[in-house]
Amino acid sequence: MTLYRGADGAELWFDEIGPADAEPVIVLAGGPARHPVYMGDLAGFGENNRLVLPHLRGVGKSPAAQEPGRATWVGQAEDIALLDQALGGGPKLVLAHSAGARVAIRYLQQNPSRVKGLVLITPA
Repeated sequence: MTLYRGADGAELWFDEIGPADAEPVIVLAGGPARHPVYMGDLAGFGENNRLVLPHLRGVGKSPAAQEPGRATWVGQAEDIALLDQALGGGPKLVLAHSAGARVAIRYLQQNPSRVKGLVLITPA
């Protein structure tokens, strides 16, 4: 488990599955507020890909939002942009399930050049 700084400076956490030298894939769990552990390795997708599963605000080791609006889809997308920066490199594939799709779509709207592809699984 690794951490990065959110838009308000909070320490936010993410899990990684797969080879450390593989290109990162940002994986957003649904719920909302559901721990991303249920995603597992996405039925083997993590064997050859580096899955990065953020603990969104108030989930897992990430603290609840302290500022109004920080836990909204817009605020969460701003946090994901900072996670993307922390991961470095070029545009990334973003995969999202259920309510995580709303964060992913907002992230794409805010950062179109940072998204190589978008996979939405049963979007809410």
